[in-house]
Amino acid sequence: MNPGHLLEQAENLILTQPTGAPRQADLRRAISTAYYGVFHFVMAAAADLVLGKTAPKDDLYARVYRSLNHRELKDRSNDLRAIGGKIKAFIDAVISLQKDRHDADYSPLYRVSKSDALAKVTLARSAIVSFRDASEGDQKACLIRLMFKER
Repeated sequence: MNPGHLLEQAENLILTQPTGAPRQADLRRAISTAYYGVFHFVMAAAADLVLGKTAPKDDLYARVYRSLNHRELKDRSNDLRAIGGKIKAFIDAVISLQKDRHDADYSPLYRVSKSDALAKVTLARSAIVSFRDASEGDQKACLIRLMFKER
């Protein structure tokens, strides 16, 4: 799953309407897809950390890739804010996007404008940039705290 492709798809859902304003279904799907772009980015980064960036995409890779779920991402986020800096900006964006994704996917009352949906895609892109701009040590600390619960 390519996170960049998911973010492009989210933008396409917002911007490529044959006529008129985008439908709520497309805007809501775009918000959900933007979150999933970041979520898949995190899972790929975790697999790359554990197995190496050149590891084959095999069953071991899939096991590490799928080791994190949405609830764990949310529940472990407070611990990540302590890292500070770029990682705090990253995790704040991820948690915001996760809440928006949940509302977009499940709330019958949720309404979103085209500009707000585009802002969510921009937030997703900036989250990935924040992570990449963090120091390698902070990136590792973030991923390890996400993947492994504290005892």
